[in-house]
Amino acid sequence: MDSSMDTNLMLMGTSEIQIHITYLLDTSGSMRGEKINCLNKAMAEAIDVAEKTAAQKEVQLCMRVIEFNNEARWICGTNEMNGLQHIDWKPLTASGNTATADAIRLVKGLMNRKYLGNQGFKPIVILITDGESDDPADTAAAVDELRASWRRPGRHEDRIIRIAVGVSGANPKELKTFASIGDIIENDDIRREQVPLVFEANNISLLGSLLKTLTVSSTLVSLNAGTGTLDDQRTTIDMTDDEWI
Repeated sequence: MDSSMDTNLMLMGTSEIQIHITYLLDTSGSMRGEKINCLNKAMAEAIDVAEKTAAQKEVQLCMRVIEFNNEARWICGTNEMNGLQHIDWKPLTASGNTATADAIRLVKGLMNRKYLGNQGFKPIVILITDGESDDPADTAAAVDELRASWRRPGRHEDRIIRIAVGVSGANPKELKTFASIGDIIENDDIRREQVPLVFEANNISLLGSLLKTLTVSSTLVSLNAGTGTLDDQRTTIDMTDDEWI
C-alpha cells in the first residue's frame, strides 16, 4: 500500500496529542463483488474524513490498516512504526477464508506504551466483516486478550474503543463479542446506553457514510476521554448528522 504525507496536513504533526485508529478489514472470498467495491470506497472516504478531523482539531493522526482472509497482515502501518497521517488508498481484492482471530492478535501487539505513548487517549479499533470467523472460539479468546492488553496497573476499565461494523451476512454474536460497551445517540435522538458498539450496513451502498460517521465520532470520543481526569469516562458514539458527512 503506497502512502505519503500531504503537505497541507503537516499541521497535525506539530501536536503532541496522538490519536491511534486501526481498521481491521475482512477481505475473505465472501466479500467479492459489490461488497469489496463498497469497502474500498468507504475506506477512501473514511481516511479523508479522519485527516480533515485531525487537521481541524490540531492533533496527530496515526492510522493503521490490517486485512484478513487466509491470514492477517498489516497493509498500512505496523505496531513497530508510527501510524500514518496520510494514506493514498489502493483498492483491495477479496479471496480466501476469514482469519479474524489473527487480525485481532496483530492489533493486540500495538497495545503497548512503546507504540501508543503515555497519553491517556483511547486507541480506536474498527472491525468490518461480512461473515463468521474460521474459528469463533479462538476469535472470542483473541478479543479477551485484546481487551486485557491495554489496562492501567490495578485498573480494570476498558481502555480501547472497539467498534464492530457488520456488512450483510455478519454473525451478530461475534460482532457483540468484539465490540466495547458505550452509549449510542442515533439520528432520531434515541439514546441507547451501555450497549455493544455494533453497527450494521445491511445496505452495502451506505457503508461509506456509516464508516465516516464512526471514524469522526470515535476520534472525538478518544480526544474527550483523554482530556479529563476520570478513568471511566463513558464512550458515546454520536450517529447524528456531522459537519463532515
